Amino acid sequence: MTALRRHSSLAVLLPVLLAAGLFVAVPARADEVPVVRAADTPAEGTRDLTFQPRWTAGGEDDAETILGVVGRVLPGPGGQVLVLDSQLAQVTVFGPDGSVVRTLGRQGDGPGEVQNAGDMLLLPDGTVGIIQLFPGKIVKLHTDGTPAGTFQPGGAEAAAAGGFNVLVRGKTHGDRVGLVGIRQQFAQGKLSQTRFLAVYTADGTLLAELLTRAVALDFSNLVLDEKEQDFCWERWDFLPDGGVVAAPERDRYTLTFYSPAGEPVRRVERAYPPLRREPQDLERQRALLKAQGRFYPSPPRVVVAETEPAVEQVIVRDDGTVWVLSGRGMLDNPAGVLATYDVYDTAGRFLRRVAVHGEGDPRDDYLYLLDGNRAALVRGLRSASLASMGGQDGSDDADAEAAPLELIVGELVP
Repeated sequence: MTALRRHSSLAVLLPVLLAAGLFVAVPARADEVPVVRAADTPAEGTRDLTFQPRWTAGGEDDAETILGVVGRVLPGPGGQVLVLDSQLAQVTVFGPDGSVVRTLGRQGDGPGEVQNAGDMLLLPDGTVGIIQLFPGKIVKLHTDGTPAGTFQPGGAEAAAAGGFNVLVRGKTHGDRVGLVGIRQQFAQGKLSQTRFLAVYTADGTLLAELLTRAVALDFSNLVLDEKEQDFCWERWDFLPDGGVVAAPERDRYTLTFYSPAGEPVRRVERAYPPLRREPQDLERQRALLKAQGRFYPSPPRVVVAETEPAVEQVIVRDDGTVWVLSGRGMLDNPAGVLATYDVYDTAGRFLRRVAVHGEGDPRDDYLYLLDGNRAALVRGLRSASLASMGGQDGSDDADAEAAPLELIVGELVP
């Protein structure tokens, strides 16, 4: 599931910030790097795991826990699970047994408060950071809920210049903070944007800018084009050594590995036949783009891609393996399989596939891989995100009231 499909807050804001125009992909560095041609089949075959629920929160049977739109689920210390509710602009901390320990943050403009909550991360100093999409900033909270200031990427100089306009996604590794966002600048009546993937120190100093994409917006001919909005919002993660792996292209199955200094060291490529979308998937994506278009000054023309992205998500697990969720791995599975991941080592070798079995709807639910063998499934996230924007997908039950979100936390077992 792409970032736009998962984050309703981002989907609401990007139509205001994006319009069709000239899109130019600009690599942060043009160095030639070794290319690894990954095998078509994994060396170890397919490993089957089953998602075994341990506890649930929300849903129709839980009147005490109300979930709006889940923006992120993260593992916390001592078996805790932290859940960002983008709609309520707060983090709910669940204990190992599913009981609510506390809530952190709330909607507002004061200390410890946030508007347009889009993502969450655990910062190097032990605080919880809530990413505010626009105006972009990271609001820090102590684990007891008290305000802890803000994290300013780029330091005081960026703060003096107004900071980043949009922050979308964040992750941490040791004393490093990785961010995906958008810088924008008005000049001569036009809006120029640069989307970026960058790494910072714990104090906000820029270490390296890995990927950028320049966008020139044309408001005289607004087009909401799915492919032209693309960036590696969800397609990156930190490696065990502090480097980064990212999938920079929507329609090619490629992974670029970066050193801790931000230098590209290898590119992994694999032959990948694109997955053509079924009519229901085309309609759902069209419904999302139309819902985004409601926030334009005038309705834009909508252009939907005929195929799913080659890579939907990149996740680096605790053991250092790189798990890639492809478009096929998300949607082209046998009944009873929630997702199938391609697993690589850091040298780019295609080790295995992992098929996660369980009850759910891959088109409507979202699976989070947590620490160890823990995972969390959010049921109904796509429907809730679309409904929060006032859209509907054109299905037979589109007019029916969306079921309340349900969080299911469990383990992946052989």
